[in-house]
Amino acid sequence: MSGDEQAILIVVAVYFALMGLISLIFQLRILSWPMINGTLVRSDLSRWGASIRADEQDYEAEVTYHYQVNGKQYEGKRLSPWYMLVSANMRFLLRWQLAGITRLAREEVAVFYNSSAPEKSYLIKPGKAGLCFTAALVVLPIIYLISLL
Repeated sequence: MSGDEQAILIVVAVYFALMGLISLIFQLRILSWPMINGTLVRSDLSRWGASIRADEQDYEAEVTYHYQVNGKQYEGKRLSPWYMLVSANMRFLLRWQLAGITRLAREEVAVFYNSSAPEKSYLIKPGKAGLCFTAALVVLPIIYLISLL
């Protein structure tokens, strides 16, 4: 392997390790966010982008919910820290993600919000699998860099 190729691989490994670490810290912070009851207004799959054929269409999960913190009303549109954009054949992943919403009553859901900035919220907190995957994004590039020494 030439020096240029190795340098590029090192930069890519450092980038993935750094971005993974930032994401892991963010996800761990979300775990401490308090929960409040909210009202689910919309929970659906929506088309993303244009396509000529149906099997080439991409989809994303869209949610809208309302919640109130300290007497102030908020509208949230974020489902999870794990944003997914999938093809038509993988829509089941979005349905699986939407099933992770904690439903408290018919239209009532658990909303996890940032107590320092209540306008920031999610309907799903990071799970163990996602945290492990993110941790792997941190550790594997570091193992690669160590192997180069």
